[in-house]
Amino acid sequence: MSTKKLTLSLAVLLTAALFAFSGSSTALAKDGSGKVRATAANLEVEILESNSSFINHIYLVSPGPELFIGTDDDWGTVVALPAVAPNTELIFEIRVFDGTVDTGMRWQSGPPARNVDHKFHVVLGMLSGEEIQVNFEDIHGDGWGVEDEPNYVDAVFVVRPVP
Repeated sequence: MSTKKLTLSLAVLLTAALFAFSGSSTALAKDGSGKVRATAANLEVEILESNSSFINHIYLVSPGPELFIGTDDDWGTVVALPAVAPNTELIFEIRVFDGTVDTGMRWQSGPPARNVDHKFHVVLGMLSGEEIQVNFEDIHGDGWGVEDEPNYVDAVFVVRPVP
């Protein structure tokens, strides 16, 4: 099996597992629209291993002010989020860079209407009942179906309550 097919197979399995696993959380909630809602005030983000040809800058854009969390290459980085009120939607965004060149592509969590291609660019999954794993796709929807896209492994992080 080629590396690309193996990567795609693993990504599809991960995506299916994330969709299949659901539950409630005391600190976070997700819904079918790709939204992450905080139900606790003190949360943090940890950047996980990802696989992208680009460098994706990860931001919390709402509630503001905007917060740079790190890049998809900053595996293991943990960033505390500002305190939020219950039921506040957390909107995450990736900004896609080709090396040091900003491609201008921006993809947000939540409904597809937030993205210029009107596609979901995030897959959410509940982990251990207290964490939400966020998996982003960084390719414009016009490129989907080419080169094993979308695979939702381009920027990956976990949102969880602060221990």
